[in-house]
Amino acid sequence: MTLARIKMAVVIIQNILLVVLVEFSLRIIGIKRTWKILERCLIKKRISHDDDQELKNSLAGLANAMKRSPFKGKCLARSLVLWWQLKRRGISSTLHIGVQSRKIMRAHAWVQYGDRILNAGPNVHSRYRAMAQFNNPKELG
Repeated sequence: MTLARIKMAVVIIQNILLVVLVEFSLRIIGIKRTWKILERCLIKKRISHDDDQELKNSLAGLANAMKRSPFKGKCLARSLVLWWQLKRRGISSTLHIGVQSRKIMRAHAWVQYGDRILNAGPNVHSRYRAMAQFNNPKELG
């Protein structure tokens, strides 16, 4: 097994564990406390100065993990993990929470980097009305 494959396996395992832990934490202690814990666990580690490459790496790592995991987690857990990974790499992003009200009310969470939607389809704004956006847990109140 090559070093690159070992690194990829480690990233996949880390992402799976993070999503599971964040999902569990959201269910037990809620978003505000979960996000504060994630922020306290931040050790900023700037890997490169290329934000586009960092975004691609974070998205690919999370996507690869979710493809291989039997536990996918909800969009909020995945979005918090992505926000945390980007913040750890020194990239500011925004967590968005939107709702869709038709016959059944639905909610969705996604992360944006500027105007760029990272972990949702390009039509997320037409499907969900953004109710809140946060850059850090202090904004939750």
